Amino acid sequence: LSGIADSIIYLAILVALALMFYKKEYKSYFYSSIVFIFVELFLITVEYWGEIPWYVYILVIGLVMIFYVLFDEKKQKKIEKTKEEKNNEKK
Repeated sequence: LSGIADSIIYLAILVALALMFYKKEYKSYFYSSIVFIFVELFLITVEYWGEIPWYVYILVIGLVMIFYVLFDEKKQKKIEKTKEEKNNEKK
């Protein structure tokens, strides 16, 4: 097999493992497999990164920051909601 075919097979295995770990609720293995997926995707596409215009990099970084803020905000609301529920139970 060629290098790209090997990479696609490896990515398919990683995605299958990630889904399995997510379903079985093995958080550390799930996050590890996600990291390996991103590393493999980076290694596959590293030769194309120099051809991307500079503003695409800024767009991607901005989107990553927006998703991080949305995730963090959702987590904070969940924490506040559980605190309110605990306070209501005490009364």
